[in-house]
Amino acid sequence: MQNDHEKAGAFARQATETSSAVEARFTSKFAQIIAARKHGQDLEAVKSTVAALVCESDENEVHDAVVLACRADPELPKMLADFAVARRIVGQTLLSSGDRSIAERAGILDRTGASAHRAGVLTPREIEVLELLKRGLSNAAIASELVISVSTAKVHVHHVLAKLGVKTRLQAVLKAGELESGAARQRLSQRLE
Repeated sequence: MQNDHEKAGAFARQATETSSAVEARFTSKFAQIIAARKHGQDLEAVKSTVAALVCESDENEVHDAVVLACRADPELPKMLADFAVARRIVGQTLLSSGDRSIAERAGILDRTGASAHRAGVLTPREIEVLELLKRGLSNAAIASELVISVSTAKVHVHHVLAKLGVKTRLQAVLKAGELESGAARQRLSQRLE
C-alpha cells in the first residue's frame, strides 16, 4: 500500500502530465519535489531540482507556484543555501507576496539582496505591466493581454507598485511619468553639455 507521500507524488505527476496551464504545471512540479523530499529521496538531487524549478518559474513569471510551494513546505527555501540566484528569487517573491516570515525562518533575507527588491528596478515583464496600467487595464485585461493568469497579473501589479513605492495604480502611472520626464530632462542636459 502506498503511503501519503507516494500518493501525493503520483497525483502531482498526473497533474503535470494532464494540465496545459503553465501555473498548474509548475505547481504540480513543486508538489512532486515536496513529495520526493518527504519520501526521503536524495537530498542533493532534490535541492538542485528545487533551484532549477525556481529559476524556471521566474523565467516564466509563475511566481504563485513558488509562493504556494514555500507555504506548503517551508523547508524548500532553506534548501537553496548553495544557489544564490534561486535564493534571491525566492526571497524577493516571498517579500512581494507578504510572506516575509517564511523567508526570515528560512534565513534567506540576509542573503537575498532584499533591498534590491525595493530599489525600483522593474523587470521587462513589469515594464510591460506598467505600460498596460497606463492604458487603464484591469488585472483581467492585463492577464488576457499578456496571456497569463489573473493571479499572476495581480502579482506583477503588486511588484510594480512596491518597486515604485506607491499604493495605487494611479500613483504608479503618475510616478512613472515623473521618472520618465526626469530621465528625459537628464538625457537632454547631457546632450547640451
